[in-house]
Amino acid sequence: MKVNLSPPPDSQPPPLDKSGWVRMPIKGHLPGTGMTRGALYSLIDKGVIKTASVPVAGRKRGLRLVWYPSILAYIDQCAANGGKP
Repeated sequence: MKVNLSPPPDSQPPPLDKSGWVRMPIKGHLPGTGMTRGALYSLIDKGVIKTASVPVAGRKRGLRLVWYPSILAYIDQCAANGGKP
């Protein structure tokens, strides 16, 4: 007997913990923000959001994480200033 372990096609991804570090999206948008990986890297380059690279054994590059509260703070700042950072 075969058991189907995949989620139903209309299921939602697990909720995002918005209280700390989150992984950069590999493709698509970061949930809750609508920001793409490119947009996030642009904000990282400007020093607007907090980020960390966590070393991963056996890999040249680490795992890129962003501090979700810093993203929300940036969005709040844009909202307060009429869409300007």
